[in-house]
Amino acid sequence: MARKKQEKKHLPHVLEASTAVSGALAGTVVGSFAGPVGAVVGGAVGTAIGLATGVVLEAEAERESKHDHELDRTIGVEGGNLGAARPSRPPTETR
Repeated sequence: MARKKQEKKHLPHVLEASTAVSGALAGTVVGSFAGPVGAVVGGAVGTAIGLATGVVLEAEAERESKHDHELDRTIGVEGGNLGAARPSRPPTETR
């Protein structure tokens, strides 16, 4: 039972960090066409855009996960009776 209570360890904000880094790299590369100052400015802008993207993606993933758990509870996958008929249904007829 101790194993059931253990959940996967979630590394917080990994998605945000990875999108920020990739945004910084992309911004630096694109900005480098304008010279050293462009590379610095492009890196800063890319970091900001990447971080904002990561925040949105992480929030959406959390929302989707909550929605999936609600559906699983509704249909009986989690803590329920998946495939069982409701008590109010009449018994099935057999031939």
